[in-house]
Order: sequence, then C-alpha cells, then structure tokens
Amino acid sequence: MSITDRGIVAVQRESDGTLTLVVCAGVKANQPYGVFAKYSHVPSDLIRTALPLRKAGALSHTEEIAQVSRVDTGHIEISRIPEVTGL
Repeated sequence: MSITDRGIVAVQRESDGTLTLVVCAGVKANQPYGVFAKYSHVPSDLIRTALPLRKAGALSHTEEIAQVSRVDTGHIEISRIPEVTGL
C-alpha cells in the first residue's frame, strides 16, 4: 500500500546529503507556502522523479501539481497525476 500526497513538490538538499521534499500549494520568492506534507532527510537514492524540477535558489520544484507516493519498496516517487477520464 502506498501513501500519496498531491501538490507542488519542492526539493532541498540538506547539509548531510539527504533530501527534504515538501508538498505545498506553491513556491514564492524561492520558499514553499501552504505546506501539506513533508518528507525529511530522505537518502537521494530512494527518490525517483518522472517530472522535471525547476531550480529556484536553494530549492528545486515541480512546475505543475504532482503526486508523491511512498511505495512498499521504501522509495518515494514523484510523478504526474493520472488524468480522470469519462467525466
């Protein structure tokens, strides 16, 4: 079973070499705002992203709303939100 959060994803490299991911409403002045979820000090080899990240100061972030899932393997995946069809 995976846990999923959705929003703009901001990524910051920590001094110990790990990454902190913040799922938020957006990024202004190189700072995330409206934080929904935070994944702190994740080893970089456990993060997989299917989306490009835009560099903004010390942060990198998605330009669109993304889906962040912690999967059973222990990895954290950043991906596009699947489109809903048939509405």
